[in-house]
This record gives sequence, structure tokens and C-alpha cells, in this order.
Amino acid sequence: MRDYRKLDVYHSLDQLALEVFAAARSLAPEDRPVIGDQMQKAVSNALSAVVRGCSTRNYTSFIPYLEEAHGATEELGQWLRVAQRMKMLDLPESDFLLQRQRGCSQEVLRLLKRMLFRAEEAGELSPDIDADAWGQETAVGGIATLPAPARKVSRPRVPGSK
Repeated sequence: MRDYRKLDVYHSLDQLALEVFAAARSLAPEDRPVIGDQMQKAVSNALSAVVRGCSTRNYTSFIPYLEEAHGATEELGQWLRVAQRMKMLDLPESDFLLQRQRGCSQEVLRLLKRMLFRAEEAGELSPDIDADAWGQETAVGGIATLPAPARKVSRPRVPGSK
């Protein structure tokens, strides 16, 4: 559907991946198999999700990949905070990586909101998803995140009732 190399979020995640892989190499040898691998896996999953999502045929199909990319960037943030608290990464490096991670997470969310609204405009969005709910940001641990899409719930019919 689209060329992933034209997306700003791809370039941001690509740069973040390079920085995370370099940071993982700087970890002590005993920390690399655990923390380093998890950080690398999370950033790789985020980048891969954006690339795979670009091969989809419409806006609605792209949305789950962006949700996956957002989850992976948030997971990366958690592993970076663990490495920071355990003093596996020096403070300036971990602060820099956390700042970049939060920026990438926000970029993914902005693209996700754009895809939701474009899908809604194109009539591709399922009627049980409230796209407006994705625009309501909440603060969780100092990081702005979006809630799961609100679903319009209809009460199940009970046999014999109206």
C-alpha cells in the first residue's frame, strides 16, 4: 500500500534501533543475554511492525501493526528503565534513549490516530469501534498513551425479552 521509507516514524524507529543495539553492546557481558536481548527484540519488533503494516491493502489493515509497534516501543521503555534503575546503562545514555523512545512512541500514536480517522472517512472502520476514543490521551507513568479503542456495546438479547 505504501512505501515505509517515506514514513517519518520508520526513520525515527530505525535510528532508535541503531542506538539501542549500540547500547546493548555496551552492557556488561552477563547483562547482554537478558536485558540487552529484550531491548533489541522490542525495538526490532516496533520497526518490523511498521514495515509489515505498510504492505497492507488499506488503512484498517494497517491499524493492528501500528498497535503492535506502539506496544513494542512501550516495552522498550520498560526495559530501558530497568537497565537505568539497575545502573546497567549510565544515566545520560539511558535518559537519552528514554527520550528517543518516548518520541518514537508518540510518533507511532500520531500515525495510528491518522490511520483510524482515514479509515473512518473511507468507511473502512468497523461500526463497533469509536475512533474518537483514540484521541483521548491519558498520562501513565509520565508517558502519554492512548486507551484501547472504545467499543460500542449492545446489550445481549435474552430469549423471551424485547
